[in-house]
Amino acid sequence: MKTSTLLLAATMTFFTAVTQANDEHSRLPTLSAGVSETYGLVAGKPLRFQIAVEHDAVLKISSRHFAADSSKNNLMAAVLRDPQGNVVATASDDNGHFSLEQDVQEGYYQLEVAGNSISGSADENGRSYSLNVAFE
Repeated sequence: MKTSTLLLAATMTFFTAVTQANDEHSRLPTLSAGVSETYGLVAGKPLRFQIAVEHDAVLKISSRHFAADSSKNNLMAAVLRDPQGNVVATASDDNGHFSLEQDVQEGYYQLEVAGNSISGSADENGRSYSLNVAFE
């Protein structure tokens, strides 16, 4: 009886974890090929995105700012995780222009973007960025 109870508890824990992971995927903003909408850097609040990879490819992601906006002193970092949650690529830049490139296989990847503006400027436009995503 004890073994079956433990097995049932382990199975329930596994299915709960899978359900939570699937729920998290469905709640994350999705990035697809092209230029994303505009996001803002907020210190201590990284943004996470889902990237659905349909076939083996080279995934290229770079951050970009509007031509009139200064990205100087915008510390940005990106972490790409594979479908199992392993870190497969990282990139960072002190001036808000990170770029990463990674061979990927079919599955759901997560990108986390974090940063902070150290310019001390009250101008929030300098903290705005978008992401350029390409599959090759």
